[in-house]
Amino acid sequence: MEKIVNQVLFEQVYSLLSKEMEKDYLSLYKDEISKEISNNYFINLLKINLLNNKYDAMSVLELFYPLYSKYWNEPKEEILKYIFDWVLKLSFPEKINREFKKNLKPLVLFYLNLLRLFSRVEEKYNEKSFQYQYPLEFLTDEEEKDITNEYFIFKRAFLENWIYEMMKIDLSLTGHNTLDHVLGVNHISLYIGRQIKKLGLPIDLGIVVGSSLGHDIGKYGVMEEESNRVPYLHYYYTEKWFDKFNLKKIGHIATNHSTWDLELENLPLESLILIYSDFRVKNKENKMHIFTLDEAYDVILNKLDNVDKKKELRYRRVYHKLKDFENYIINLGVDTNLRSKTYKRKIYKPYSLLDERETIDNIKFLAIDHNIKLMAKLLDEESFNKILEMARNEYNWKIVRLYLQIFREYSTYLTQNQKILVLNYLTDLLLHREDDIRKEASELIGLLISEYDEEYRKEIPKSAKVVEPRLNSEMLLDKIIRSILYPDHKLIDFAIEWQYNLQNIVSSLFINCRPEHYEKYTRILIKYYKNFKSMSTTSQFYLCQAINYIPLEYLNTDDLNIILKYIMYQLDSSSIEIRLTALDIINRTSNKLIENSKFKKSIEKWIKSNIKVSENAPENYLKYKIAVKIQMDENIVKLLKDNYEKDKENISVILLQNLKTATEWMNKKINIDILYDQVKESPNSNGFHIGMHLCNLLKVSAFEKVRNYAGHTLLNIFKFLSLEERNDIVVELLRALEMQNYQFTKFIPNYLGQLLLYLHPVELDEVIDDFEDKIKQSNTQIIFLLLKTISVAIENYPIYIKRFKEDKNANKNRLVRLLSLILNGMVSFNEEIKIEAFRVLAWDIFNSNKLNLQQKLNVFKCILKKILTLLDEMEEDEFMLLINSASLNHIYRFISDYEFQYGDFSLETNNKIAFFPGSFDPFSLSHKKIALEIRDQGFEVYLAVDEFSWSKRVQPHKFRKNIISMSIGHEKDIYIFPSEIPVNIDNDKDLLKLKSIFEGKEVYIVVGTDVLANASAYKKDGILKDFSHIIFDRKSFESQNDDKSIIEERIKGIRGKVIRLTLPPQYEDISSSQIRKAIDLNMDISNEMDPLAQQYIYKYGLYLNEPRYKSLIQTKTIEIEIINKIDEKIVEHICNNFKSEVNREHLLNLRNKKDLNILFLKDVEKNKLLGFSVFYWVKNSMLYHEFKDTTITNYIRENLRGRIVIIAGLFAKDRSSYLSEIVLNETLAQCVELEYNHAIYLNYLNYENNKHIIENITLQGFVEAPFYFNNNKVYIVDMSKPITLSQDLETLLKPPFDINKSILSIIDKTRNRLKRAISNLYPGELVLVFNRDMIYSKLIQIICDINNVPIVQGKNRLLGPNMCVPFGAILNGRILPNTVTKTMHTEKIFNPDIKDFTIGASPNYLSLDNQAKMLASFNRPIILVDDLLHKGYRLNVIEPILRNNNIKIKKLVVGILTGRGKEIGQTKNIDVDTAYFVPNLKLWFNESAQYPFIGGDAVLREEQNQDYIIPSINLILPYVSPGFIKNTSIKNIYEFSQVCLINTIEIFKEIQKVYQEIHGRSLIIRNLGQILISPRRPDSSFYSDSIRNLKPTDYLGKDLENLKRIENLVLR
Repeated sequence: MEKIVNQVLFEQVYSLLSKEMEKDYLSLYKDEISKEISNNYFINLLKINLLNNKYDAMSVLELFYPLYSKYWNEPKEEILKYIFDWVLKLSFPEKINREFKKNLKPLVLFYLNLLRLFSRVEEKYNEKSFQYQYPLEFLTDEEEKDITNEYFIFKRAFLENWIYEMMKIDLSLTGHNTLDHVLGVNHISLYIGRQIKKLGLPIDLGIVVGSSLGHDIGKYGVMEEESNRVPYLHYYYTEKWFDKFNLKKIGHIATNHSTWDLELENLPLESLILIYSDFRVKNKENKMHIFTLDEAYDVILNKLDNVDKKKELRYRRVYHKLKDFENYIINLGVDTNLRSKTYKRKIYKPYSLLDERETIDNIKFLAIDHNIKLMAKLLDEESFNKILEMARNEYNWKIVRLYLQIFREYSTYLTQNQKILVLNYLTDLLLHREDDIRKEASELIGLLISEYDEEYRKEIPKSAKVVEPRLNSEMLLDKIIRSILYPDHKLIDFAIEWQYNLQNIVSSLFINCRPEHYEKYTRILIKYYKNFKSMSTTSQFYLCQAINYIPLEYLNTDDLNIILKYIMYQLDSSSIEIRLTALDIINRTSNKLIENSKFKKSIEKWIKSNIKVSENAPENYLKYKIAVKIQMDENIVKLLKDNYEKDKENISVILLQNLKTATEWMNKKINIDILYDQVKESPNSNGFHIGMHLCNLLKVSAFEKVRNYAGHTLLNIFKFLSLEERNDIVVELLRALEMQNYQFTKFIPNYLGQLLLYLHPVELDEVIDDFEDKIKQSNTQIIFLLLKTISVAIENYPIYIKRFKEDKNANKNRLVRLLSLILNGMVSFNEEIKIEAFRVLAWDIFNSNKLNLQQKLNVFKCILKKILTLLDEMEEDEFMLLINSASLNHIYRFISDYEFQYGDFSLETNNKIAFFPGSFDPFSLSHKKIALEIRDQGFEVYLAVDEFSWSKRVQPHKFRKNIISMSIGHEKDIYIFPSEIPVNIDNDKDLLKLKSIFEGKEVYIVVGTDVLANASAYKKDGILKDFSHIIFDRKSFESQNDDKSIIEERIKGIRGKVIRLTLPPQYEDISSSQIRKAIDLNMDISNEMDPLAQQYIYKYGLYLNEPRYKSLIQTKTIEIEIINKIDEKIVEHICNNFKSEVNREHLLNLRNKKDLNILFLKDVEKNKLLGFSVFYWVKNSMLYHEFKDTTITNYIRENLRGRIVIIAGLFAKDRSSYLSEIVLNETLAQCVELEYNHAIYLNYLNYENNKHIIENITLQGFVEAPFYFNNNKVYIVDMSKPITLSQDLETLLKPPFDINKSILSIIDKTRNRLKRAISNLYPGELVLVFNRDMIYSKLIQIICDINNVPIVQGKNRLLGPNMCVPFGAILNGRILPNTVTKTMHTEKIFNPDIKDFTIGASPNYLSLDNQAKMLASFNRPIILVDDLLHKGYRLNVIEPILRNNNIKIKKLVVGILTGRGKEIGQTKNIDVDTAYFVPNLKLWFNESAQYPFIGGDAVLREEQNQDYIIPSINLILPYVSPGFIKNTSIKNIYEFSQVCLINTIEIFKEIQKVYQEIHGRSLIIRNLGQILISPRRPDSSFYSDSIRNLKPTDYLGKDLENLKRIENLVLR
């Protein structure tokens, strides 16, 4: 068999060789090659090579050696070396000096093409080779459709430069197995990259392929004399090769593939994949292997040069980072074992259910995930520019500050061009109105300048030429300093003090740059110290200030002398501010510099010349301090001291000067130093007074530098004060936090947070008590200040532990309380507060330089799981991604540092679980108290927001969950149970699932005694009774007098342990009903529920006029009966009820009509006839018999098609409009179902005027015929494709508005207009109007019959086996008699352009899949219910979801079924029943959907609004062009839209009037929840409080104006 296969292979290869030979480039050698491949030697050798799998470069050459030896006359090795050098010169021409013969080029190319050919054969057939296992891979055609252009350039360069063949020849010549290594890396990179691409992460597979194939190209560029440095120099040559082809992106990734590159904290995803893949592919025993990551670590560690302990630690650190990356992608579901043939997305474990180790890992994964996404944005120029533009356009300074922190965190990874763009932005911010923004911007400028120069991190060859850049960091520094010291004339009188930014820039520059760069940056500054006289006094002052931040001790003698000379010169400045600055610099200068004899003599000389007392106290003070410092003559020191003492005695003058705005800041700064010295000398006499003075400066000083210096000094003197004095100052600063001017108060927290830690524990705990109230109830500004104060306190808390000796538990509990305050911010519904809370936690605590790893661990242990669960609740937009990436980075850095230094975390596990289910509607302080009490007994508590109380009307899941989160999100060991795992305690399968989730732990079920007494789960003997229980005493509305004995009996039946709890009296009386009632009355409910939750409820208008229970739909007493014959008895019955209205004779004349139908509308209870109609089919052949008039018959034949029905009469008792509409539409519905195409109304049976009937039928499309019959007008309608209108407004109103007569009256009035507008869209075509009462009656009968239960519910429910599941608007929020009724909340959701839509979960409800899981937990077959089945949009989405959750669909029941819908049911194998059947439907309208605020379809918006009022679109003008209305004039559409808006306005006018009468206040949009069950609002990009506070009619009036503006365009 092998020989046969070999023969086939031989023929294929030989054929390919023959084709290659025919190519033009071989024309000179064609005959010789032809002769060569024809001889037996060649043929036999080729067969032997194929048989023995010899595809190496030398074997391929041997095939043609007889031919090649003629031209080279060299050994095989030399010929191969010649070809290798020829190829190598293409990539690295500087390495090859030999000459190449032009005539040999075709033979070289022929060989290379053959080698490429044999390489492909080897990949396909040589099963033992590495190339067979891991062949060369580029992207597929499909993958290449969406890829960077660089990839195609790389691919062409790789192939045209014969890189693969070069590596293969090198293997034959030297034995270097670079080729197999590259192929292994290529395989792993692409294998992992493709999986990651499917996950939707930002990855460029073109970069992955290019970098994996090109990362070691540089090895071939290393010069011979450097060959022993290949591992270190090949990065340089790799970069050079990619630069040659201008492949910047791929080249950057390919070049930086060293393991040491992982020391950079944030790398692009493509880099991580390359480094990871490269790490795993290694030589072992001269053979290439793909190792696991752990195996590769040991292999590489043994290969490292000069491994000392320090290098091993470095290596271990970067390996851990690689291991984190591997764990991250494995957690995503990526297969790293290279075995899986199909990708499977991993099923995620909800964060709240993770154990401690899993939690830590998932925080890491979250950080890595955010960094990957952010790095993708930074590396993409368009995305980066968008981020920068967002920052530029941001006016909220708090958000601007966050952008600056993002740029700071990721500054290392910006390109030079990006750094320039950021520097331009930062330079603009130097003039920002907020001084701390100016400070942040200036510090970031210093950082970016220090990082601007791109320093090559790898080894550079000695022969490499260094190219000087056109722009370097010194140039940038010079430009910025010049712009500050020599400002534009427009900025000279700028109101904001901004030039002090110079000192911040200089300080930041020297803090962040390396010491070896001090000199080059100082050289730039020196220029200005040499040439300062042309500067303004202000510029000279700030230039002088900058000296404080120059590392003078590192300067060379010449540069130092220039600065010292400058200082001495400024001592004689005419500006007291400059003189004081110079003196202060000398006073603060190190003794080492003072020892400079020349400088010291100059100072002594100046002091002697200026020994006289100065009018300026700070100047006297500094001269004295300097004299002491440089050890001047005692007499001089004494004289200077006397001068200073005179000022010191007059302390009130100093205090007064400090409070004056006119006093310059240097004056104030030295005054503060004087005051500090006085406190040190006599704290008892001056301490408190000066402390309060400094407190005032911190609060109100106009200069940021003075405020900060006062705060710093206050910290220094605090230790000298008594506990009582400390408390008074802290109280003063706490009050100051509530001042309105944030410009001043924002500086307080940095000092207040530390000052708090001088208080006695009792006082500190009282402050924390106060914070717990304020953090939930204050405005955003105060909460920001509190968060910063708390974070500063936590950062310094270890000092407090040493300062006051308390037991460990007291200290730990206080730390937990402080941390809980920050977590309180993270559960806020205010996005700004959420971001700030997480930011201070990450940046101020986990990024703190004050806290060591063990101290950070103490913090981490308290909140690790909380961080993850609360972050999971944050809805991330682009900005949130940016700031959270930076924040997560700090936490990830802590975890990595800790694990590196101490190993795995040692964390405690809680094995006692309390599962607390409930509807929590809303979550009250009673619920919270229960949870806390259980937690304090050693349990981990899980609150499950269940959906199983099907008879209750509850708020959407998201709102209830948010309220719980706000109430307990900050509480340790209390979590929300995952919504995606429903647990019905009445379902044994769910309970077994609950046990498995907490495997190995003891699970307790938490229930109230009311549940124990009433829940059906406790009436049977199931698994539930095997669980341990925690039972708390609770009475409910349904509680009965004999419940106590039932409860005790039920407790005895529990086989697990039982713990009983009793709530304190103040909590026992709290009920959800009580809270709802208070909300309706706009009362304070902070004693019943969490204050933050209370704000949330009132801000977003939740629980307004919400009934506790769903309304039970009862059948109406009206019934329809169809009779197919007329006899005397029926005639008598009709005439007795309608007397003279009916023409008895005409009625009797209809007895012999074929296909006659009489429709009776009856009151079942009173057995009374309310209305009737008579209709029958008239065949085309019987038209003359019917009309006896050829004019009429000819008209009918010419204008009417298909089956024709004649409606001979329509009657309603007392001419009731309501009954008339029912009779008409029930008649028409019957005719449509019988598939009549046209209807003719004759009024054959009426004696009296039937104006009310005519009015009704013309509203619904009937048009007057051009002839009379029996002296009556005739009306005709086309009913072949009717339009339907469902009237549903009353069902969307809440009590008492749904039964208010004036509101119902206006609704009736507007309905006639709406019908007219719809019928005008298609004149002469039927508009079929469905009354919601009639639909409900029919649906109830159908569903109850299916469920085999009575349609009337008695005192005790008799529940059927099936569950009714409405999934449209119909029956939503209602229950059926004797039937478990649970809505599946679905929504038609349009994209913002309103072109496309999806079917998804209704806003704020569980996802459709989670709703299906919940339905499955009821363990019942379901009866699906919807308004309409026509195109099946909703059904197509939910049916597979239900099937996937193993839910049996018993039947689908719809209000209206079309022929198309019927087919959909059949194709899905679903039995469908309906209230009405419409074979062919043209259009369908829901009345409410046309009216803004009342109905409409949701619009998908990225910004998730927490408001219960859903942004929606009504498909009318001016909101959108209603494209679904086709083949009618734009005029008709305009008028239809106008009617809809006018109707809405009229309805709301009446509702507003009734609301005003009931509540004594105006109805505004914010409070629509009191009126409507599910209010909506017209979709708009702008939705503010000002709009929420408008009346609906005011808003709609503007929309009507907008419609009228386009009237001329529409109607011309």
